[in-house]
Amino acid sequence: MVRGAPVPPPEPGPSGSVPAGAATAGPPTASTAPVTPLAPVTPPAPATTPAPAADRSAAERDATASTPGSRAPWAADDDATPLPVMGTPTRATEPGLFPDPDPPRSASVGRHVLGVLLGLVLAPVVAGLLVVGQGRVLAVGIGAPDVLGIACLAAGALLAAAVVGLATWSAAVPVAAGLLLAVAGGFALVAPGIARTEVLGWWSWGTWRPTVLESLVSATSGTVLVAGLLVLVGGLTAAATRRRGYRLGVFRERHHPGGPVRR
Repeated sequence: MVRGAPVPPPEPGPSGSVPAGAATAGPPTASTAPVTPLAPVTPPAPATTPAPAADRSAAERDATASTPGSRAPWAADDDATPLPVMGTPTRATEPGLFPDPDPPRSASVGRHVLGVLLGLVLAPVVAGLLVVGQGRVLAVGIGAPDVLGIACLAAGALLAAAVVGLATWSAAVPVAAGLLLAVAGGFALVAPGIARTEVLGWWSWGTWRPTVLESLVSATSGTVLVAGLLVLVGGLTAAATRRRGYRLGVFRERHHPGGPVRR
């Protein structure tokens, strides 16, 4: 089969237009072939860098929290130890936990020794005021009230209360005074004859003899014993309260380190 010679394109006319049908006279060439539009060029995707560990952890937590029924392994720790909110009072700053900025000083050995001596000195004074006042009241009987006897009784009661109050300084004061009064009062109650003989041997002066006799009746009937027991119980109670307060302070310091330091 022999191909025909290519036919050149016709010359354009005076108006520059190509006659109809001239474009289809020959096979399509590069100049007459339809132009196919090029496909859009897709730019290369930028290289993705891995997210930091903190961002990935936060994203994982958000994804886990948004999924119903799921629980992250760290959720138990976060729920168990919530962080305190700024401005919220903690246990160490609660009112009443540490009422004073500084705790009281503990009693030294010297203070206890001085307290024992003071209690031994005050105990006979308390006993003397009580029994003498009661003796004068009994000596008068149902007559006019004896002012001196009433004053002695009031002074003895106030002094006994002061001895118990000294437990805030040292519990040894009321403990020593109470022991001495209880022992002396118990002896007078158990052996009244010996107590009467010993007292009358050195104290039976003239006009004071009726008062002394009535005072012996008061002493041997249990007045001194009751007074001594009351003072002793007050001292022991104060000592137990102080010890409990000490243990409470140690407990608070151990479990609330934000509080004041014990001196």
